[in-house]
Order: sequence, then C-alpha cells, then structure tokens
Amino acid sequence: MQTLLATLTLVLERIPHFAVGMLLVFLGKLFYNLTTRYHIDHEIADNGNDAIGISFGGYLLGLGFVIAGAARGSGTALFTDLVNLAFVGAVAILLLRLSGVINDWLVLHSFSTKHEMVQERSAGTGFVVGGMTIATGLMISGVMDGQSAGFLWLLRDLAVYWLVGQALLVLDGLVFQAITSYDVHGVIEDDKNAAAGVSFAGFLVAQGVIVRTAVAGAGSDLGTEVLITAVIGVCGLVLLVAGRVIADRVFLPRAALSDEVRSKRNTAAAAIAAASFIVVALIYSGAVDPNVALAPAAADAAVAP
Repeated sequence: MQTLLATLTLVLERIPHFAVGMLLVFLGKLFYNLTTRYHIDHEIADNGNDAIGISFGGYLLGLGFVIAGAARGSGTALFTDLVNLAFVGAVAILLLRLSGVINDWLVLHSFSTKHEMVQERSAGTGFVVGGMTIATGLMISGVMDGQSAGFLWLLRDLAVYWLVGQALLVLDGLVFQAITSYDVHGVIEDDKNAAAGVSFAGFLVAQGVIVRTAVAGAGSDLGTEVLITAVIGVCGLVLLVAGRVIADRVFLPRAALSDEVRSKRNTAAAAIAAASFIVVALIYSGAVDPNVALAPAAADAAVAP
C-alpha cells in the first residue's frame, strides 16, 4: 500500500510537467505552421498529402523525445522546473525547425523538399525529412540527460551538441549516397521512390540513436565531450555501413537490397534495411555507452595520487 501511495503521489506531482509538455507540443505545431509555406491541416485533411503527414509525424516524434527529456526536471522547486521546461522546450522547437533548413541545404540539397512534398507529394522526401527530425530530437534529448553546470550552460551545450549532431547527419547523407549503387537524390526526386526514402530515413535515425548515447550524461567540458561524441559518432557510422551488408546477407539473403529499393520500389525491403541500421545502432550504443564504459577510468583517475 505504501508503494502504491508513493507512486500515485509521484504521478500527481508530475502532472504539471505533463501539462506544460503537451502545451509545448501544441506550440510546436503552431510554430511549424508559421515556418512553412503550407498549412498542415489543409495538406493532410483536405489534400490527403502523405509526404506532409510523414514529415510532420517525424517532427512530432522528435519533439516528443526532446520534451520527454526536459520534463524529467532537475528536482528543484516546481516553478523553477516548469520555467526551465518551457524555456528549453521553446529552444528545442527552434532547433528542430532549423534541422529542416540543414536538411534542405546540405542533406537533400539536389532539390527543393518543399516542392517535392507539397506539389509532388513525394513520400520518399517526407520520410527523409521526418527521419532527420527524429534523429535531431534523439540527439537533443540526450543533452537533457547531461550534467551541464547550470541553466545557461545547458543552453550553450544544446547549441553546440546540436551543431555537432547536424554535422554528423550531413556526413551520414554523403556516406549513404556513397554506399548505394544508385543516385539517392535522383530516385527520390525523379522516381518518387518511397522505398529509397524509408531506407535513408532509417540510416539517419540510427545515427540519432548513436549520438544520443554519446551525449547522454555529458557535461559542460566541451573539448572532451565533443571529442567523445565525434569519435563514437564516426565509429558508429562505420558500423552502420556494415549494417547495409547485414541487411543484404542476413536479413534479406535472397535479394539484392539495392535492386529491391531502386528498381522494384520494394518498401518492405526498405523497411528491413532501415530496421537493420537501427538495430546496429542500438546494439552499438549499448556496448559503447560512455557513461558505463568510461566510468572505471574516471574513478581510477579520481583516486590516483
């Protein structure tokens, strides 16, 4: 009974955090509408635009990851917790939208994502844009689990790790293009190939999982922490390339993945490829979690004479 009462008390005490979090989701949608040249409700409800629905769904998931991290609070006074949650949530909404700009300029740089999603209703483009946002949300949520020296330091850390994460995602785009036997941008833009978008999006989300692990628990010593993040992220990227081989040889041994995606537009095969990337990322993240792997070394350094 005591455990039950304690749990119910905890839930009731966190209701204000939940309420502010849901308010941030609503404000996030408003800001999304304000920063696009189309209206979400019109495109989804009136036009049945799959591309917009997919990309906006990715945005909501990314935002949910961020707000969930921020809603844990710092254990200080309720009012302070809620103010911090609201402010950090607002910054995160801005960073998530800026990741869309990075996507347009440096990831899907060969064409206008807005034109492809609104006029052409390209689901493949929607998947990539949504995947980029989910990856960014995962990265930012990792910063929420960090050990920033204070609130202002947290805002600085958010901006720095966001930049590092975006750089890794841009690198991901270049690597993914290099390891495929077809022009990723071409098949998404010209062929409206949704399968290619699904596979690419899985690759981006997998990198988000890896970077989230790298920055979770990170402090404000940016020199050391950024180095750790970069090393874990780049090594993870190498293993994600191996994930393509795993998908071909283990998960889909009777078909050439590139042919299934490029020529047959097989979204089922693309889903297997995306899942294989994320599985590799999850296992790698569990194995190299710096909060666990580096803890003994840090403890030894602390007691060394």
